[in-house]
Amino acid sequence: LGLLEVGLIAQWQEYAKSLSKNNFQEDLASVMPRGFFSSQELVEDENGELVPGVRPIGSNKVGMIAWRVTMKTPEYPKGRDVVFIANDV
Repeated sequence: LGLLEVGLIAQWQEYAKSLSKNNFQEDLASVMPRGFFSSQELVEDENGELVPGVRPIGSNKVGMIAWRVTMKTPEYPKGRDVVFIANDV
């Protein structure tokens, strides 16, 4: 998830630069919204449904992990939700 956050910062940096080219003197801190990246792990409940949860690192017994990530981008400054599912391969 850290690489996604780094990529998102790069998008906001490019956006701030584009504003500078149009004679707007904006720095990154004034352009990039607070909470531009957040994530929540999704865990399987007793019914097999994915629900938000917290568990200790290394306690996953399934070999798969899922996150609900909210990213605020220059195109969607109010944010969009994306679900990532990964395995241990």
